[in-house]
Amino acid sequence: MNILVTILLVILGIVAVLFFFGFTIFIHEFGHFLAGKLLGLKAPIFSIGFGPSIFKKKFGETEFRISVIPLGGYVSLPELDPTGMEIIQGDGKEKVEEVKPAIWWKRIIVAAAGPLGNVLFAIVLAYIVAACPVQSNIPKEVRLPQGGYTIGYVEPNTDVAESGLRAGDVVHEVNGRSVELFSEFMQEVHIGSVNGYATVCVSNMFDGAEACLRVPVEKLEGEKYFSIKHTLPAQILILKSVFTNSPAESVGLKEMDYIFMANGKRIISGEVLSALIEKGDSINFTVYRDGNFIDLTVTPEYNEEHKRNLIGISYGYAIDNVKQWTKYRKPWDQLKGDAQSIFRILDSLFTPKEKGEASRTAGALGGPISIITVMWFNVVSGFVSFLAFIRFLNINLAILNLLPIPILDGGHIIFALWRGIFGRELPEKVITILCNGFAMLLIAFFIFVSCNDVINVKDVFFSKNEPAEEQAQPDPIEEPVDNSSEKELPENEEYVEVIEEGE
Repeated sequence: MNILVTILLVILGIVAVLFFFGFTIFIHEFGHFLAGKLLGLKAPIFSIGFGPSIFKKKFGETEFRISVIPLGGYVSLPELDPTGMEIIQGDGKEKVEEVKPAIWWKRIIVAAAGPLGNVLFAIVLAYIVAACPVQSNIPKEVRLPQGGYTIGYVEPNTDVAESGLRAGDVVHEVNGRSVELFSEFMQEVHIGSVNGYATVCVSNMFDGAEACLRVPVEKLEGEKYFSIKHTLPAQILILKSVFTNSPAESVGLKEMDYIFMANGKRIISGEVLSALIEKGDSINFTVYRDGNFIDLTVTPEYNEEHKRNLIGISYGYAIDNVKQWTKYRKPWDQLKGDAQSIFRILDSLFTPKEKGEASRTAGALGGPISIITVMWFNVVSGFVSFLAFIRFLNINLAILNLLPIPILDGGHIIFALWRGIFGRELPEKVITILCNGFAMLLIAFFIFVSCNDVINVKDVFFSKNEPAEEQAQPDPIEEPVDNSSEKELPENEEYVEVIEEGE
């Protein structure tokens, strides 16, 4: 039964992804179509997808198509695009009616109407997201500091530790740019690092100390991205099991207790907890349970089998996994955050501040396959997260289409402005060369990001390496714990299981 439910959920997720991805394209093209029709322009073809059509139906003067390549779409407006751009539109067998270009201001309105459609759709989604309740199973009393990415652990005796980065450091800026989430932290470390270092500005949650540190970054063999190694994100520890006849059970520790403090200090790392237990001294725990903080003292016992001190628990990490597109609640803050993210990428691509910044950014870009994959992950992780990503996607699509590049809406606006300012059209031959040339560049870029997509998706689904959280397990146990029976203290007492909860 569970298998059937899982299969059904996967199918529903795929359907939702395809529908909303197609609907995003439809909204964009319908903006062009509606503006064109209202202004009296001809629209002989409206297609979802590129290339040969697999379905077509004519209503009035417009033939509506579903084409074989579903990663885009277009509306044929000869008075906006006299060249037709057969390189990416239509079957390549039919030519649309050749007409004179429409008056320049109508062309600007029609070209801008597509991105405007995406923006209006994004606004609707932003208000829906704002109206939905916050999806998090983590009590607010035990959550980590907001307004920055928190470092939970720094491996001793490493270059990173020597740079001054410490556990409890809340990262507010990387290379002069504000960050709040782990994804933003990783992005800025990768894009903005210079000569193997990133400038990281922090304030420590334990003592309030502020500093801007020059921290080494690395790209290990087989990895694509520069990152700050030998660190782990701060984690909220939660007990998954308390074994019978163990020190933990004897003092009243229970499953689903949040481990908040130990010996008067906030616990934000499994490594720190394991180190305390390993010492063998009594530990004064403060745990959060059912809305209350409870103080308990437990003394580890030495285990002959494992040659170390244990208390009889298994614990996991409750991760408040806020995604980049869900960090804001107010609708206009959501839209502003979406726009800033794409402007950051464009800035590093076209106006790089440091050598190699543009190439690092390009190497991290994803295309349609990545978009669809991320959409699917958001479908299965939560409805609000999925809607927020669709909003994020629409804002990105609007901005990218307004870039002043031939074949994009921004290019059509530039051509129309030329006509309005100078009173004459650019020569048709020039427009054709520009459009076809940039179409070829767009196809080349599409192939490039698709190759990136294949590599990224392969790494996600077929990587033979353990996840980062599990690689960092303190004192890893070679054999798994079987606690399916009476939960008596097993030989393999402590292990780490990663839990992801909330948005």
